[in-house]
Amino acid sequence: MRSLIKLVPGIVAILLLATGLGLAFNFLSPNGLPLIRKPLRETRRFVTTSELIAQAPSHTTQASKPPIVMPKPEIAPPVKSQKPVLNDGQPSAPSTTPPKIAPPVTTQIEEREPLVEKTPEQPKKKVEALFTNLKDAKTLFDKKTAIFLDGRPIEDYDAEHIPGSLSLFCEKVDSLYKKVLANVPKDKIIVTYCSDPECSEAIDLADVLVAKGYTNVVILLEGLPGWKDAGYPTAKSKEPK
Repeated sequence: MRSLIKLVPGIVAILLLATGLGLAFNFLSPNGLPLIRKPLRETRRFVTTSELIAQAPSHTTQASKPPIVMPKPEIAPPVKSQKPVLNDGQPSAPSTTPPKIAPPVTTQIEEREPLVEKTPEQPKKKVEALFTNLKDAKTLFDKKTAIFLDGRPIEDYDAEHIPGSLSLFCEKVDSLYKKVLANVPKDKIIVTYCSDPECSEAIDLADVLVAKGYTNVVILLEGLPGWKDAGYPTAKSKEPK
């Protein structure tokens, strides 16, 4: 028993050392976990409707300048030869020697490539799913400029959902997103939501869509309960039995 008691200080020292090393590694690691968990609404920035519309990419093409054409060199016209005149004013007999013909003047024009102005490459902007508030989400809903996705299970969606929204359960997004978002452009504004402000299904769904190339994805943090509390309309797919 006494031998076990003697081992207690050593065991405590080892535990303290391991705890200290673990905390130090977590602090220095770029992917370390926060010791104090932030509220969910403080983990990402809120984006407004005007910002979303401004972020839509503009498809513009820059017209190329026409190539530079060098002018052709001017060639002087041939000079007519005159017959020599003798001292008495009579023209001399034509010479039987054929006149010498000068070789044609050739001018070599250097071919140049058309001058095209190079535009500096713009750094790629980091794409991230951000939060949106109820008012801005309702604006997108009224203008019909966004697709609403319900990240909850299909049973919850059938019971009640935002009108016009599509069901895309976050745990089955890999197998369903092509069917649900068929022919939807990658820059279309998408709003994800789930059951409450602490629900992670809408966030997980939004992050997966961003990873698949969608560039304008926002999260309705208040979810369906906040939407209902604000007095906004809801719909049902199936009537309860």
